[in-house]
Amino acid sequence: MRKIIIIIGAVILVGLVIVGGIYLGDKLKQENQFAVCGEVCTDDAGCGSGFCFEGICRNGECPNQEDCQCIAEDVDKRLVRKSFFENFYDGEIDDFWKWDDGGGEGGSFEIDEVYEELILTAEGQTSQWSALDNVPKIYFLTDRDFVMDVEYEFDPRVDFQHAGIGIIDPESGEWVRVSRSYDTHSLESPDDQPNSIYVMQKKDDQILKFNHENYRDVRVYVRMKKIDDEVVFEYSDDGKQWQVLDQVSVDGWSEEVKVYLFVYSTDINGIAARFLQWQFDVL
Repeated sequence: MRKIIIIIGAVILVGLVIVGGIYLGDKLKQENQFAVCGEVCTDDAGCGSGFCFEGICRNGECPNQEDCQCIAEDVDKRLVRKSFFENFYDGEIDDFWKWDDGGGEGGSFEIDEVYEELILTAEGQTSQWSALDNVPKIYFLTDRDFVMDVEYEFDPRVDFQHAGIGIIDPESGEWVRVSRSYDTHSLESPDDQPNSIYVMQKKDDQILKFNHENYRDVRVYVRMKKIDDEVVFEYSDDGKQWQVLDQVSVDGWSEEVKVYLFVYSTDINGIAARFLQWQFDVL
């Protein structure tokens, strides 16, 4: 008799757990209608039947509750909240990177596993300016303060050929960027020459030009550091010793920003940049 009572009690307990689980699952689904972690993603402290790891929806068991994140169904809302390094040795990049062809047909990116590089190509007559932005770019979304180092090769030969990195405010479309460029219009003194590292910003539908430094090398090292509403740009000759190029305010931007790599050529001929590696660190 006692054994029967224990069995009945266990069955009732299991039933309560199942019913409670269904209720909790339905409740979470109502609270997270746009979550896409398998079925339910609760919050930054835990996940349901699936989980988000480094901003990407995965299947299976969550390895660390701190790695669980809720993300919106829109693929552009996959937020990168962890540090990462890329040098293309495996011929792939993380799938949180998104491709934007700028509306053209001649832009492309490809990964060369042999030479371990990402080749970003722009067709001719492309530009990122006040009223025009048809540059090919790859980007990801983050809502964290960060520092990002990028090493790439770029050899511009005519005016207004640029390649580099920057951030975009998805809501306003404003951007700030640093690039290796060729620009005879930026010469301000007899010592200036058109090959340079250049900081620019789009703000209130106008283009603001900040500091630039002569830079003749094809191998380029740039650093972008965002803390709150300030973005600091640095450059280096060897990737070890860094110099501050300029600091730009992005006051009023949304918390989430697009971090992007780009290349363009306003000339009739296109151009390519070869990205060798990058390091992204959350601060």
